Amino acid sequence: KLGGYERGQVVAYEVDGGTRFARIVALNGDAILIDEQYTINGQQPYEEVFYATEYSTPINVSMNGNQVYLLNDYRENMGDSRSYGPITTDNLKGHVIFMFRWRSF
Repeated sequence: KLGGYERGQVVAYEVDGGTRFARIVALNGDAILIDEQYTINGQQPYEEVFYATEYSTPINVSMNGNQVYLLNDYRENMGDSRSYGPITTDNLKGHVIFMFRWRSF
């Protein structure tokens, strides 16, 4: 863990006994709405993701205390706060500085 967390950072977090990775999109005091349009505090955020933010039912959440709202960059995968709800910072393992992935080397 390298200190405080900021919107836009990719973090490792623990949920259901496993480690996952996602991007912080909302922090304490933020309100997030995911329906036909995805907004944070009433504004549509600028993001460089190539997939629409999917949802099964409209989501309207206000962050309180030490909570963060996480979304995968691959937005069609709903294994993030859309499924688990806000995550407390106690469940964050730290910032992701570098991630190496390979396929069929």
